[in-house]
Amino acid sequence: MPTYAELEGNLIRLQPIQSGDAKAAFLLAHDDRVTRTLIWDGPTTQEVLTEAYERFSGQWQQGDTYHFAIEPLQNPVFSGSITVRSETPKSADIGYWLGFPYWGKGYMTDAIRLVTYFVFTHLSADGVHADVFAGNLASRRVLEKNEVRFEGVLAQHHVKQGESIDACRMVLGRKEWEKGLGGFRPAIENIV
Repeated sequence: MPTYAELEGNLIRLQPIQSGDAKAAFLLAHDDRVTRTLIWDGPTTQEVLTEAYERFSGQWQQGDTYHFAIEPLQNPVFSGSITVRSETPKSADIGYWLGFPYWGKGYMTDAIRLVTYFVFTHLSADGVHADVFAGNLASRRVLEKNEVRFEGVLAQHHVKQGESIDACRMVLGRKEWEKGLGGFRPAIENIV
């Protein structure tokens, strides 16, 4: 399993989250426009987030969870994150968020394309899925641009601020990926 990965697409670079990313992440994630569509309510303090980001590097070593920082190529600053969790040896879950100033620029579409490449090429998964709150059409669209398809509704699957929320399960199998985006390659790929 990879212990380090840096991937560059057309618009963004993915690399492991570092504790130094916590300051920018805290400012971006402490925004209701961002957190209202996430299971996570956002960090309570920058210190809590710094501690979490310090733990993330250990998860890379374990080979079951990979936390990537998203950085735009034209302005290389932390703008959000995307996480891959190996649920079984052959299945992975992805979760992601992007700071509001970076919305609508194609960054998350690029990040999902890079992460699905990583999952199928370097983790040898047979499938990937993401859960999106029902009604979060923007998130569904970025997945669909990467051929991740709607599979069904998970009724009252998540609890957000005491309220049960339906989620849309979005899936992409290896065979579907190979037929569509299987020829995609990152502009830069550094995997250790």
